[in-house]
Amino acid sequence: GVVPGDKVFFLGLATGVCLILSAFDSVAEGYETIVIIDGCRAITSESHRKAVADMIDAGISVVFSRHVEWCRLYKIWNFK
Repeated sequence: GVVPGDKVFFLGLATGVCLILSAFDSVAEGYETIVIIDGCRAITSESHRKAVADMIDAGISVVFSRHVEWCRLYKIWNFK
C-alpha cells in the first residue's frame, strides 16, 4: 500500500500520452506525483504545453531537475 509521503518521480517521452497517463495513475493510487519536466519531451510543443497544464490542474508537481537536487540537499522532500 501507499505510505503517506511516498513520492513517484516521472520523466520520459511522449509527455502528452505515456507520461501523463502514468502520472495520473500515480495520483489515483495516492502517491505524491512529481514530473521532472526538463527530462520530458512531447510529439509537439502544443501537446507538451497542454499536458503540463493538465498535470498541474490534477495536482501533480511539475519541477526542473535542479529543483529535485535542491529539495534533497535541503531536506524538503524525504528521499528513501
